[in-house]
Amino acid sequence: MEGGGRNEILNWLNDTLQLKYTKIEQTATGAAHCQLMDVLFPGKLPLSKVNYNAKYDYEYIKNFNLLQETFVKLGVEKYQGAMDVDRMVTGRPQANLDFCQWMKKFFDLHYNGEPYNALERRVMARCNYEGDKPLLAALGPNAPKAPLKTGTTTAGAATSKSAAAKPVAAAAKPTTSTSLKPTATSVKPTETKPTTTTTTKPTTNKPTVFKPTPLAKPTATATTTAAAVPTSSPAVVPQTTVTTVVETVKVVDPTLLKELEEKREETEKLKEEIANLKITIEDIEKDRDFFYEKLRAVELYCQANETHEGASEIIKHILGVLYKTDETAADEEQPQEEEEQPAEEEIIEEEEEIIEEEPIADEDNLNYDDEPLLDDEPEEF
Repeated sequence: MEGGGRNEILNWLNDTLQLKYTKIEQTATGAAHCQLMDVLFPGKLPLSKVNYNAKYDYEYIKNFNLLQETFVKLGVEKYQGAMDVDRMVTGRPQANLDFCQWMKKFFDLHYNGEPYNALERRVMARCNYEGDKPLLAALGPNAPKAPLKTGTTTAGAATSKSAAAKPVAAAAKPTTSTSLKPTATSVKPTETKPTTTTTTKPTTNKPTVFKPTPLAKPTATATTTAAAVPTSSPAVVPQTTVTTVVETVKVVDPTLLKELEEKREETEKLKEEIANLKITIEDIEKDRDFFYEKLRAVELYCQANETHEGASEIIKHILGVLYKTDETAADEEQPQEEEEQPAEEEIIEEEEEIIEEEPIADEDNLNYDDEPLLDDEPEEF
């Protein structure tokens, strides 16, 4: 078989992409083909958009759309004859095997031999493939890690910094009204208005100029500054809200759990039966196609030799068998039944002729002496 058998294809995919595929039907998702294109042409296919965990047909089709778009970008057209998406997404083994064989030829033709770490590439692209978890767990601290999302972290840090800086700025704002430099002009004259009751009604006084204090005594300036702080701008204290979560515990009936387990087992059995039926149908379709091709070849051979001189009756008989249908078979059986009926009629006619040929005695020649006596007649002695 061109391109290799199933086992050869699976081993090649598992070695190249660090996968653990066991069936050729697992390639129906299209994810492996997309990453093969990433190996050959890095950056041409957005690997982050590939859904490695796809489970449904429409998810498979999205992956194959990405693959087709990449082929169009690269100007590859021969894939159209090998890619039957409608049959591949339904898990047909033969359709997936044919395309895998074509992909292997394409890969061998264009691969330049550069090393490629498929597992690290999937992690960096955030594919989140479920099959990679055992491999990552086995690597432990040496496992590749996905890069952090810089946009969200920077935004979060900026908002947290701005939120934290707001109360600090509000609290530190009054302290910037004075300076610690020992200059006479650094302190602006402030007008203080005396109050009658705890500085609620200010009155206008002459400006007072504060003397500069030496740098060695910052406490005096701190006290002076504290005296000049207005009472109208208090420090903003962030408020925190506490939310309590109440968990409700539901009591489940054990009989319902048992029924649920039984239903699950029945579902699994039905799934297995469906899978077996699909395999049987595929085998039947393969046999049908095989014998159809053989019969078609026989038909073409007989048609080609039927017109030649001296064509044997065997060829005509073979064509008759090939073209025989249920209706023609029923038409051939009816004349046989009609032929059997005349045979029975002939037997009846022969019997009638034999009866007619037998002689019938005349009434005058009949001998009545030999007839037995009736009961009502007296016996003669």
